[in-house]
Amino acid sequence: MINSNVFFSIPPSQLPSIALASSVTIDLPYVHFGRTPSEYILYIILDGPMYLTEGQTEYTLVSGDFIILDPSRYHFGRKGSRCFYYYIHFSIPDIREISRSPEEYLQILSQQRIQCTALSGNAPAPDAPILLPKYFHLSEQAFARLEHHAKNILLAFHNPIEFHRQTASCQLLTLLIAMHQHLSDLAMGKSQHGIHSLSLEIIAYLKRYYPEKITGERLEKHFFKNFDYMNRIFKKAIGKTIFQWLNDYRISEAQKLLQSNYYTHRQIAENTGFSNEFYFSRVFKKLTGSTPSEYRRK
Repeated sequence: MINSNVFFSIPPSQLPSIALASSVTIDLPYVHFGRTPSEYILYIILDGPMYLTEGQTEYTLVSGDFIILDPSRYHFGRKGSRCFYYYIHFSIPDIREISRSPEEYLQILSQQRIQCTALSGNAPAPDAPILLPKYFHLSEQAFARLEHHAKNILLAFHNPIEFHRQTASCQLLTLLIAMHQHLSDLAMGKSQHGIHSLSLEIIAYLKRYYPEKITGERLEKHFFKNFDYMNRIFKKAIGKTIFQWLNDYRISEAQKLLQSNYYTHRQIAENTGFSNEFYFSRVFKKLTGSTPSEYRRK
């Protein structure tokens, strides 16, 4: 559940720097002290509540809550309580705050997932940021999976061996990515009319069976839907027809085999779903601008 209009955009290519990381249990009569932090702070609540105010916003944090406190806002405890939580103080050079509605945020995540999943094998990944809400709540099952990453951060940070802080930073980046991916899964579940989810199911099928002969009739039998309907939905979501995308993917896989310099053109054609090496060569040149032989020489 996303309970925020404030989100953080985090470059996935930048490794966080961790200043502090630990777990703590507070109990009555302790009240969280007031401060404006010098870095970002991730709180992961294992047992609540925690009564926290940041800026003008009051939060009542319970088990399963994640919140990112930031250096631009003063926060303090409103009253005492018993609470067990993880805290991680970190900084990232180019992290920035953006404002979106929860609906807009989920739409952005859906589009990111579509763009990434639709890529053919050698296509460059889009330069998309990690996007996280300031405050959100996870189900018990999802929380357990992400808590595992948080434990690894604490273990690495306090392990007195070489490169332990760098290891902890890598673990934190892994946690931030896992949080983004989980929220993207939720966003895809809310996609309108099932357009995105059907397109991703088709892509998953094509990636698994691309070496075989795939026809419209075969797809109709598997998905129990009219091929023309599926093709329209697919092109609307992905920007290419099903067979355009399939040819792109087959050629990207063929490029990998050509780079190995081990397989003949006939073997590559057979292994990537082309009927013969002549048709493979024609499609390869159309999509790459060079013949398979020229590509291999390069």
